[in-house]
Parts: sequence; C-alpha cells; structure tokens
Amino acid sequence: GQVLTDAPLEISGATTAADVRIAEGATANLTLDGLSITTASNDSPINVWGKGTTCNITLASGKTSTLRSNGVAAAIHCGEGSYLTIKGDKTSILKAYGGPDSSAIGAGPAETAGTMVFDSGYIEAYSFGGLNTTSNSASNSGSSSCGTGIGAGGGSGGGGNMTFNNAEVHAYGSYHGAGIGAGWGSGSTAKQQGASTNTMAKTCGNITINGGYITSRGYEHGGAFGGACGTTAAGCTIRVTGGTLLPSSGSGQYDFNGSSGEVYIEGGSVRSASTAKFMSKWGAGVAHDKNDGAVFMVTIDLAGAEGDKIMGADISDWYVTIAGSEYEYGAPSRFDQGKLYLWVPEAAKGKNVSV
Repeated sequence: GQVLTDAPLEISGATTAADVRIAEGATANLTLDGLSITTASNDSPINVWGKGTTCNITLASGKTSTLRSNGVAAAIHCGEGSYLTIKGDKTSILKAYGGPDSSAIGAGPAETAGTMVFDSGYIEAYSFGGLNTTSNSASNSGSSSCGTGIGAGGGSGGGGNMTFNNAEVHAYGSYHGAGIGAGWGSGSTAKQQGASTNTMAKTCGNITINGGYITSRGYEHGGAFGGACGTTAAGCTIRVTGGTLLPSSGSGQYDFNGSSGEVYIEGGSVRSASTAKFMSKWGAGVAHDKNDGAVFMVTIDLAGAEGDKIMGADISDWYVTIAGSEYEYGAPSRFDQGKLYLWVPEAAKGKNVSV
C-alpha cells in the first residue's frame, strides 16, 4: 500500500503480494511489528520513493521483521534525496535481504543511495551473492552479485551518507560489493522502481560511526567499509568516533577501503588484522586521528583480569590515558572477548596506554 501522511502506522503480518511504498515527498512513521514481506519484481518491500521522501522506522520490541527482495531491488530502498532512520531496542530485530544488483538497505542498481541513520535496534543486512540465502553461496561471482549490505547497489551507483549511532548491525556484502559502502562499478544499469536519480557516483559516500556494535564483511572484491570493485571513496570520509567494529575482508581487500578519500579513527574499538587493511588518499596502511596524525592499533586485553564477566560486556563509563595523561578518545560500545582495539597517535609508540 501507499503511505501518504506522517500519521503513525503499525504494520504486521506476512505477504508476497504487496509492498509498502512511501509516496514521493511524503514523511512516513512506521512501526514494524513482526512484518514479513517478500517481493519478486523490481520493487522493494519498503520503498522510500523518489526525492524529498522520509521514512522513520521503529522496530517493535521483541519482534523480528523480515524483508526480502527476490527481484532487482533493495529490501529497503532509500535513493538519493530521500531519508531513512531505523531505531529499536536490543530485542527489536530486522533482517533485510537485497535482490540482484542491489543493496539490502539503500540503493538499487545504478543510483546513489540517500541519507540513512541507524540509531538503535538489531539489524542484519544481506546483499545478493554474499550470505544472502537466495544466492546460496558467498562466492557467487556473477554480475548480479555486486551490491552491499548497506549502501549502494551495482551498476556504478554510490553509497550516499550513512550514520551509525547505537545500533547492532551485521552487514554482508556481495562478491563485488562492500559490506557497508559502495557496490560494483559495473553491472546492470536497469533501475528499480522508485529510483530517484541518474547519478552514478562510483563512490562509497560518507560513513560516520558514532557508536553501536558493527560487523561488516566484504568478500573477494569488496572491502568491509568503503569502496569495492571498481569504486572508491573519492571525495568521501569514513569516520569512526566510537562503538565496537569488527570488519573483515578477503585477501588483497581492505577492512577500510577509503581509496582516494579519508579514513579517521577518533574513538571506538576497531579490530583489524593489521594497519595494512586500511587504504586512504594518504596511501595503503594509513588512517588518521582528528588532528590528522597517523594512528596505529593497541590491543588492551582485560580478559585475564576479569574472566567471563568482561568478555562481551557493555561499556558505560570510559577514559584513556597515554603516559599518564588523559587522551580524548570516543568510547567503544562493548568488549570483544575481553579485548579492546584502540587506534592512537604514532607519538604513543613505546608509551603506556591504559583504559
């Protein structure tokens, strides 16, 4: 059905014969209460249609909503000029499965995604050709396997502007696309219904992570965050100010593919195999802090001191010192098996870093 006004709507039930379309220029306030929609055409289960359109989604507590596109479309479509926010609590679950050439949440093929804010809730986003069960294999290398978990589709589209505040997010890219960011710089240019632009940016957009717990996975040709196969971060900024991030990417790919763009780590626990898993306009293996100085990773292991209590514990209060002086650094959201992975200035090498 089509949503024309901002009157609060609670939606539940299961269907394969309908979608939720936010009329162009309208604002919608939706609560998903165990909603299940599967579409087979080039339309999205939830479609933020055209430009100047806003959709605010609340995930009902204790309920799981599942949105799946088996056609050439995103599971939740938000194209350039549109706005999407998602919020919930730790028991509010959203599972989104994108179709061929598309993101799970964001753009379809050959368009740039809009502005998306992930405030809270638990979100799983699967692109076609990653761990999306409609494609059977993470190694599906076909041209339809070119979208992101969150961000762009294929066909030279762009990732838009994404902000992550306090959500738990698990995003899975395709063979050619990033987990969060840009899709493939090639592939289908047939746009899905509701596409709002002809812009083909070939970039990941701006990615800002202020908090939350995020795993993002890129496969053979896609980074975890940022650019992917034939796409870059040119003119874009990837900025981490807090939260806990567990990126993963394939051999020869980057956890943070900020190629031709900027990567800043100003806070948070960011687990990466090595600095070599970073790429930015400053070169391979380089990320910066807010003062534009290069940073490196320090592992703080508290598991031995606190045992099981601290293995995955949430963090409620926080500060860091370097050589006894307090260092301004944004808080992680939780421990990873009792460990924290902090990125501190090169000048801290050889000095005591404590939390």
